[in-house]
Amino acid sequence: MRILVVDDDQSFATMLKEALEAKGHTVTCRFDPVAGAAALQAVQPELLFLDVDMPAGGGAGVYSGLRGNPAMGNLPVIVVTGTTPQNLVWQKLKASPHPRTHLFAKPVDLAELMKWVDGFASQKP
Repeated sequence: MRILVVDDDQSFATMLKEALEAKGHTVTCRFDPVAGAAALQAVQPELLFLDVDMPAGGGAGVYSGLRGNPAMGNLPVIVVTGTTPQNLVWQKLKASPHPRTHLFAKPVDLAELMKWVDGFASQKP
């Protein structure tokens, strides 16, 4: 599966990339939301890992743009962020859940995260 990881925490993104590639996935990482938004078009991922709490417009803007795009609006997204559940962005995501979005707070349980990846992979058309 083609996976895009957009996270400004480069050590986390690299660890996640290595774990996903070990399971046979093709992974591209971008470390800021502007590059991440551009990579959505270039990579055409089948799954997006997104940190919603980043500088330069933030991952929340990437997420909103994605969900508003008819061509990509149904892309599975796993939000992995250091943002706490009390954060306004987190609360907005929880208040308007999308069936193809799941939220994880850092630090994450990698085994649990991989279960979600496997679940989304099994739903591929």
